[in-house]
Amino acid sequence: MEWFKLRIELSVTSRLIPTTKGLSRLRLSDCPSSSSTDTSFDHSQWNAVLKASVSPAAATINGVTGVSTVDYGAIASDARFDAYLNALAQADIEKLPPIERFALWMNAYNALAISLINKHEKATGAAVDSINQLSTKAVKVWDMAAGVVGGKEISLGEIEHREVCASA
Repeated sequence: MEWFKLRIELSVTSRLIPTTKGLSRLRLSDCPSSSSTDTSFDHSQWNAVLKASVSPAAATINGVTGVSTVDYGAIASDARFDAYLNALAQADIEKLPPIERFALWMNAYNALAISLINKHEKATGAAVDSINQLSTKAVKVWDMAAGVVGGKEISLGEIEHREVCASA
């Protein structure tokens, strides 16, 4: 029965997530590599937050084994997370080589998604089972302002559909 519920959730979620039909998925190897003199962006704070707040794939949830879990409360109270979000907001994306831009956008997407969840849980006092629960009748979560990257407010949808190896 639990497997059936998980299957329904996956079915519903797959219809709510913006479609990417006709778009090919970019791989890190598709981005031109950088030279040793190129600028890079420091993701060490984000890495430390994740190491402290994400359990390895050891949990079993709804009968599914090998599930990693995220402690959103720990992330919300970790000063390194706020520092990382501030660093993203101030990033000079134009100075980053394509492969570094790719890494920045992928990490920004995940950090901003977690930030949206944390803000929602703080405002409502209720945990969410799915990021889709943040959507309203007026706006889907993917279209909401998620945060600032490179001095510009951006949504998760804009990150997902941008040419991540290209300039900001």
